[in-house]
Amino acid sequence: MLEMRINADVITRTSRVESLSELTDIVDQTAHIIKNYKSLYMCILPDWDSSPEQPDICTTKPFPKQMLCAISKKAWTSGEKGSVFTTNDIVPLLAQPHKLTLLYVLPLHAASQVFGYCGFAYEKADDFTVSVMLFNMMSAVANGMRFLRHRLYAEYLQRKIEEASLYDDKKEYYKLHPDKNRRK
Repeated sequence: MLEMRINADVITRTSRVESLSELTDIVDQTAHIIKNYKSLYMCILPDWDSSPEQPDICTTKPFPKQMLCAISKKAWTSGEKGSVFTTNDIVPLLAQPHKLTLLYVLPLHAASQVFGYCGFAYEKADDFTVSVMLFNMMSAVANGMRFLRHRLYAEYLQRKIEEASLYDDKKEYYKLHPDKNRRK
């Protein structure tokens, strides 16, 4: 029952996010539901939000040379946000000297949109368990990113509507009142 409540809470919270920072805060605050991980890395495309006029665009390009590690977190500590790293390293951990580590990399995608991936590091293979909590969290985070893209689209549309509604007061006045002839 506790797992179901936590899952529902994560799903609800990620569906209401207003920024990537807020989404990474949720990951930071709820990652404890994933058992036995040593560290996690939420790696996203640096341009995940670059085309607000097309929120459902499906990227077909390979990952770029650099990725954004939206959050890196060691178990039971606060996460660190926003570092760029070389994609060839897969996660920032592998760019530094490190002990032998088991790394599971899972895609971060929703409704055919690819946002990046999450890497989960474990000390031993026995520590990793496939759990509903893990996959629900991944799904909730990906859907949160999808909601963010749709929020950006709504903001983009609002700006376009505001731009289109700007007009010259005098020209509009004479269109509405043709009997008032301009004689200058």
